[in-house]
Order: sequence, then structure tokens, then C-alpha cells
Amino acid sequence: MLLRLYSFFRLFLHAIWVDLFFRLRSVFIFGFANILPDFLIFSIFRPLLWRLTGVNIPIFGSCVIRKNVWVESPNGLKIDDKVQINRDVYISSNASVIIEEGVRIAPSVMIITISHEGKNFEQDILSPIHIKKFSHIGAGAVILGGSIIEEGVVVAPNAVLQGDTKPYGVYVGNPARMVSKREFETDITKEESK
Repeated sequence: MLLRLYSFFRLFLHAIWVDLFFRLRSVFIFGFANILPDFLIFSIFRPLLWRLTGVNIPIFGSCVIRKNVWVESPNGLKIDDKVQINRDVYISSNASVIIEEGVRIAPSVMIITISHEGKNFEQDILSPIHIKKFSHIGAGAVILGGSIIEEGVVVAPNAVLQGDTKPYGVYVGNPARMVSKREFETDITKEESK
């Protein structure tokens, strides 16, 4: 009995230490990445630092990440090539967050995968987010858990989006609703040819 209690206590302390180590490592590395000046050379260098925290991101790709971007639970974040993330973006990747190629995220966007029902505040609800190719998230928009942003979607500034979207749709408002469709030939093919 005493041996089982000791084993449980040792395992519990190990789990706390590992969690604390990874959180502190992320805080220090993201902190260092965010104090670097906002020059293009550092925007290209940041993916290397992000990779050290556990973010799945191409190191030598053409991702551009500006300063003051914070990621909670970086192991749940996957970023493809040619992604641009602007200043003051917050990404909560407690559940999986996948950002595909060519996505542009404007300043002050929040991507949040964690919530609760309102009845039991101790029970967290984790829902993944998938942002597909060549989408654009406008400044100040909020993307909530369970969202699938299809290819070529534009989320307007200050929109609050939760749920599925239709390809090449333009979404505005709170809650976000589709108001029009993007022209495929004029927008997306230009992006692909670059």
C-alpha cells in the first residue's frame, strides 16, 4: 500500500514537473520572440523559435510572424507554409488548430479552442479549429472552437465565427453570417501563381 502511494505521488510530481517545464519553456521562448524588433528578418526567424516550443511549423518556409503573437498550448498548433500572422494575435490551441497554406491573419485576432457550457464552469470543452488554404481573417475577429473555415473564406474585421463555413464565402457580424462569395478567378488564382 505504501509503495503504491509512493509510486502515485512520484508519478504525480513528475507530471507536474513536465507540465511546468513545457509551460515555462514556451513562455520564455515566446517572450524572447516577441521582444525581437518587428523587422522582416526577425519575422522570418520567429518560426524557428516557435518550433522550439512545439509548434508544427516549417522552419525554412516563407511564413511571416510579426511580434506580440501568443500561443497557449503550442503542441496543438500546426501551421503550413506561406502563412502570415500579424501583431497582437492570440491562439489558444488546447485542442488542435490547423492553419493551412496561404492564410493571412490580421492584427488582434483571437483563435480560441476552449470554452465551457455555463452550467459547470469546472468542465472545459475543447473543440478543434481548421483554417483552410487562402483564407483571410480580418482585424479583431474571433474564431471560436468547432469552426472549420473553408478554402478562400474571408472573415470580416470584428466578426465572431463559430461553426462551418462555405468555400470562398465572406462572413461578417456577430454571429458571423455569409453575405457574399469571393470571385475565385480574381482572388485565389493570383495567390496560387505567386
